[in-house]
Amino acid sequence: MGIKTGITLYTEGTPNGLKISIALEELGLEYKVITLDFSKHEKKEPWFLDINPNGRIPAITDKDEFGHEIKVFESGAILEYLVARYDEGHKISYPYKSKEHWESISWLMWQVSGLGPIQGQANHFTRYAPEKMKYSIDRYVSESHRLYRTLDQQLTKNGTGCIVGERLTIVDIAVWPWVAAHNFSGLPDVMKYIHIKEWFNKLLDRPGFEAGRNIPRPHFHITLNNLPEEELEKFAEPGIKWQNEARKKEAALSDFDRVSFSQDNTVNNPNGIQLPVGFEILEPSFTVAELLHSKDIIASPTSILKIPHLQSPFSWSHRKKITILSGAFMASTLASYSAGAYAMASEPLRNKWNIGDTQFNAGITLFVTGFAIAPMVLAPVSEVHGRYWVFVGSGIVFFLGSLGCAVTESFAGMMVARLITGNGAAVFATLTGGVVSDLYRKEDRNTPMALYSLSIMIGTGLGPLVSGAIVDRLGWRWIFYLQLITIGTATLIIFFLFQETRSNVLLRRKCIALNSIETKTPNGIMVSFCPSVEENLHVDIGILWRSLAFPLRLLVTESILFWFSLWVSFAWAILYMQFSSIGLVFRSVYGFDSTQVGAVYAAVVVGSILSIVLAVIQGPLTRWILPHKTSPTTPEQRLLSPCVQSILLPIGLFWFFMSSRSDVSWISPTLAIGSCTMGIYSIYLAVFNYLADTYHSYASSALAAQSLCTGGLLGGLGLLLTAIPWLLYFYGRRIRSRSPFAKEME
Repeated sequence: MGIKTGITLYTEGTPNGLKISIALEELGLEYKVITLDFSKHEKKEPWFLDINPNGRIPAITDKDEFGHEIKVFESGAILEYLVARYDEGHKISYPYKSKEHWESISWLMWQVSGLGPIQGQANHFTRYAPEKMKYSIDRYVSESHRLYRTLDQQLTKNGTGCIVGERLTIVDIAVWPWVAAHNFSGLPDVMKYIHIKEWFNKLLDRPGFEAGRNIPRPHFHITLNNLPEEELEKFAEPGIKWQNEARKKEAALSDFDRVSFSQDNTVNNPNGIQLPVGFEILEPSFTVAELLHSKDIIASPTSILKIPHLQSPFSWSHRKKITILSGAFMASTLASYSAGAYAMASEPLRNKWNIGDTQFNAGITLFVTGFAIAPMVLAPVSEVHGRYWVFVGSGIVFFLGSLGCAVTESFAGMMVARLITGNGAAVFATLTGGVVSDLYRKEDRNTPMALYSLSIMIGTGLGPLVSGAIVDRLGWRWIFYLQLITIGTATLIIFFLFQETRSNVLLRRKCIALNSIETKTPNGIMVSFCPSVEENLHVDIGILWRSLAFPLRLLVTESILFWFSLWVSFAWAILYMQFSSIGLVFRSVYGFDSTQVGAVYAAVVVGSILSIVLAVIQGPLTRWILPHKTSPTTPEQRLLSPCVQSILLPIGLFWFFMSSRSDVSWISPTLAIGSCTMGIYSIYLAVFNYLADTYHSYASSALAAQSLCTGGLLGGLGLLLTAIPWLLYFYGRRIRSRSPFAKEME
């Protein structure tokens, strides 16, 4: 017979429960046992929550000397209670304030805050998690081994066969049940620690341990240590079933109001828990349970949120990415198509409105102006608020601008419509590169970025090619009618098939989805999720001004961006000056009509197609030729091919200049145009890839800054060169005085 007490132990045969039953047996106390059936969710019954609001075992009730009920929960607290009240003879403790007392308190805290929770998570993710997550298993198993190494070192150092002092303490009692469960927790090698094995077997021989480990039912963990992995998995199956049912039931119990949070991340309900989260919750392997465990939050989440469109765009299927890009690539092709198609309406429009080449070319200038300005505002907006509505809205503007071009009866109307068209088209020609950056990691980005560059370059050739055939047969308005049809189709494709690709926007939406399902701690406190990075979502004039200023600041302060922009802007200027020169040369030198001039632009199409073939194979080819030169994932690796291919641009320019004569076949300058195209393509692709790799989530703003430089290069150079006569007016005499030749002429 033991010492009579008023203790009732609420428990189950888990390591934490066994701590208390072993301690009670070692102290020789009488006690009642109430077993909680986990499969029936008894831990969450109101009567037990009145004893332990945390809804976990073990817990005890006792009577003080006046008959008042005492409730104690959490295994560490119960052990200290038993020592303080029932261990006057120090059977499992040392005297208060002794050196051993404080050591035992330290090691008890090590167990309840370290070994227990960590091994518990190793056990959960190894045996009971709905899906096997390698990172979680490896993380908790390796950390458990670290803790066991610490324990083995302490046993070696102490040298008494006990963790603290020379005899049994509550520390040994607290640690032993967890060691007993090592194999089921995915830690089969624990018994390879010699001192732990000797310590474990020594305690197993004690009558108190033998009796206590079989409360409330025969102990099974030591038996499990001898089973193969297949048997362990089979043993865990019933537990997996009732744990899943318990999670569903626990989620259904919640009738608390959801905690709400303001935009500045302040908690509107002081009883709520606000949990900032990052892009890791967009990974396909993400679960709410793992997130809460990683933050040391005990709560009851539901098992929702396998929502494909709220996962990281990097993880989307290849088919889905191609579907999303189809409309964007089509629209970027039409953007450059629209720029070149206008040139083929030169003769009928000049005759209709009795204007000269200068006035007609203002339509190209205004188009390029819109091309430069719109991305400066919309690129940063799309990076904060998302791509979808920016793309849909731009498609509508692009359509309306083309409609104006098709139906206008005045030169002024055409100019306004061209400016509107340029603003709408610019988004697709510029921001599509940002979408590619959203969807593909840098090591996978070369081919889709090559297709993006192809869409721009091939549109440049198709515009004059198709329009040249149309204008003589159907009239100049059909140049724009055809654009209306194709732009409308592209906009509809974007509206129905394009999906949001910005990770920060998807993160906000994922948080909203998480918050739509109640997640609560056992005592009813709600958990809410918010993005870890705050963003100002309010749009006003100040925001728009900062949107405009941000790409400008990048252009001015980032030397990489400035020089790359200068490079691609030169290529862009050559491309558009080529529109005028091709018509002039082939009409005046070779006597071509509009259809034949348009056919010459097939060289641009062919050059673009050849370029994408080279672009796709350049990565593997470069790594084969120079395997040790550079990493395949560095931005600089993108430049090796353009270093060679870009020389085709100056070669093509010299070739075109030297062969544009009546005594040389027209095929020669046509081939020169193809050479120029291949050189320009390599520059475009290099710049798009390099900027996307370098500026990552701000790729659209970087490309917008590059677009501004592209649109303003010739104007900027013209403005700069206007300083020459002023310099000569004020300093000409001094400059002439330094010229030996000028002195002789005087």
